[in-house]
Amino acid sequence: MRIHKSLFTTQITPSLKMSSNSSNSSNSNPLVSSDSSDDGEYQRFLQETIDATIEVEELAIQRIRNAQPGSSQRRRRRRYINRGWEQGYEQLYKDYFSEEPTYPDHMFRRRFRMRKQVFLRIVERLENGMEFFQQRPDAKGRLGISALQKCTAAMRMLAYGSAADAVDEYVRLSEATARLCLEEFVDGIITFFLVLSFLDVQQ
Repeated sequence: MRIHKSLFTTQITPSLKMSSNSSNSSNSNPLVSSDSSDDGEYQRFLQETIDATIEVEELAIQRIRNAQPGSSQRRRRRRYINRGWEQGYEQLYKDYFSEEPTYPDHMFRRRFRMRKQVFLRIVERLENGMEFFQQRPDAKGRLGISALQKCTAAMRMLAYGSAADAVDEYVRLSEATARLCLEEFVDGIITFFLVLSFLDVQQ
């Protein structure tokens, strides 16, 4: 399903702006705040999310068009790389989310483009509502990638406009996994923070 930018910019965004004046909407949507600076931050984040959604969709369509189905040439098998995402999670948690993080809150806000409390609420909502962000063990009993890592990878790409493989060394995710994190993150933001809020306002 194609996502049209005009749908959110002309209908949902004004509705959400109106809903920020009521306490019920502010409590149900962690991205909406009564503070004027937070309203501006939310609007910027909303716009970046919509732009990223359209960009991801157009990129996927272009790659499908460039594909060559029916090719008899065998693809080279990719070598498995053990990235050690457990160590990536421990480092990420120590840097930003522990009781005494390495980097203070003002550096988190600059690098993630939002306050830490807002980001953690987004992570919690996506983890509870989307199977992709739920950490599950594999057949060997090894826990998969955490929701914190997946959302961090997506936010880093949105915040800096970086390539998918740019988060590999820090968050320990492959290019394909990071790209999938971005797609699922954008879908989750639209579903839980745009569409549902729009429907609540209409009711």
